[in-house]
Amino acid sequence: MRKIVELSVDEVAPSPTEVIESQGMTGRVLPERIRALLDSALELFGQLAEPRGIMEELPITDFPAVFDGNGLNAPEGPVRTIVPNADALALFAATLGSALIAKSSELFTKGGPALGFMLDAVNSSGAERMGKAMGQHFVRLLPDDQRRSEILKVQYYSPGYCGWHTSPHSPSF
Repeated sequence: MRKIVELSVDEVAPSPTEVIESQGMTGRVLPERIRALLDSALELFGQLAEPRGIMEELPITDFPAVFDGNGLNAPEGPVRTIVPNADALALFAATLGSALIAKSSELFTKGGPALGFMLDAVNSSGAERMGKAMGQHFVRLLPDDQRRSEILKVQYYSPGYCGWHTSPHSPSF
């Protein structure tokens, strides 16, 4: 069953710490100028983000057609071994909306590259949070016995991760 997933901005907005960690600056004292850029970028994210997604459960036996990669996937990687052992699987697509990327691009081209870069970093951290939020929405759709399992693990993968090639293959489901 296909399901539209309503996400709130609060659900996907990254914390300043998440953005700093994603930029490899953990444990550093940020100069005031960088902190001000981060605060501005987070404010823009809050104003412009329009998170939403769509999700559909997928039989595990159908996953090879999705994962195909036109033969270009890395021969090793976790996806090949994890999916066959999964109890449930879903495909999802999610977006933060077009306004964020438009604003970041505008800043890069019209004299605000530092803020454009920082907004891009905030957007990336927000996308990471959105993937996790979609996983949590999937958990809520699982039957009670699966959802209450002591060994419940949810992991999301997308083309481009873990050796999954970003080929233009698009299966018909």
